[in-house]
Amino acid sequence: LPESKLAWEARLAGVNDYRYLQTLEETLAAATTSGQERSRAVQAARRFLQRLRAQIPVDVYIYENMPAQRSGELVIWNPIPEIEPEDYDQIREECVRHIQALKKLLSQTPSAEG
Repeated sequence: LPESKLAWEARLAGVNDYRYLQTLEETLAAATTSGQERSRAVQAARRFLQRLRAQIPVDVYIYENMPAQRSGELVIWNPIPEIEPEDYDQIREECVRHIQALKKLLSQTPSAEG
């Protein structure tokens, strides 16, 4: 059976959430390797990611943990009950704030070439 529009929108939201977090991770790594590991922006981003990771159980996506679904039945499943669906907007906004702070820090950091 084809998936509902709601299912596709939920999947798209999940992909976008991943992009925000991946961008933050990459920007944090760049700031760390540029010698800014002790800056406030790096420390704040690192604490944010640590708090977020602490809420995600390691076995969250093991197939046996997913709810059973009969054909044609719509199941809304929150894989991380510690994070409510309405919290994701705030998480994205916080990711953006950290990314912007880290990018600003990187733009002020003298390059290794010069």
